[in-house]
Amino acid sequence: MQAQRQDLQEVVSRFKPSDSAYQAFEKFAVRRYAIYSDNDHLNPQQELERYAEKIKAQKVFVKGIGHCGRKSGVKELPEVIRMLDED
Repeated sequence: MQAQRQDLQEVVSRFKPSDSAYQAFEKFAVRRYAIYSDNDHLNPQQELERYAEKIKAQKVFVKGIGHCGRKSGVKELPEVIRMLDED
């Protein structure tokens, strides 16, 4: 299991989209939201904020949700439900 985690962290650390990839994404995604936390075990908060800025997304900070997965125990994000209701 530890090896899988290291492999995943290595892949995540290499995830550096090019400027052209960001520009292409902007054309396909009209509404953009970046949901992130202060305790993501894979990505530092500053890096997540930088990605949000690069894709010109509305930042949605949710304290303490980790990487929003099973490990974090996240089953529902009321913030996302509110965003969907508003659209």
